[in-house]
Amino acid sequence: MVRFLTFILLTVSIVVLVAFDVLMWGLTWKAGLAGLLPLAGFLIAYKYSVEMCIAPRDFWANPDWEIAKKKLGYAWSTAGTLLFILLVASAAVS
Repeated sequence: MVRFLTFILLTVSIVVLVAFDVLMWGLTWKAGLAGLLPLAGFLIAYKYSVEMCIAPRDFWANPDWEIAKKKLGYAWSTAGTLLFILLVASAAVS
């Protein structure tokens, strides 16, 4: 059940990031280009979140849902940070 719920949340997160990027392409091409990197950052951070933010003891000390929340939280924080930095940089350039 947790795997299914994690899959649904991951899919919804990717759809939200793609929709946000489509909206940003409607504003300017610089903002749209800046919106691609948070999507890539989200996917990379989700893949490597186990090695970066989850301790090995978490797998036997915490339920699967807590680990899934940590993975998604790490991925969203990476995507949000990248988005903020890139939007500030694109606003400073233009």
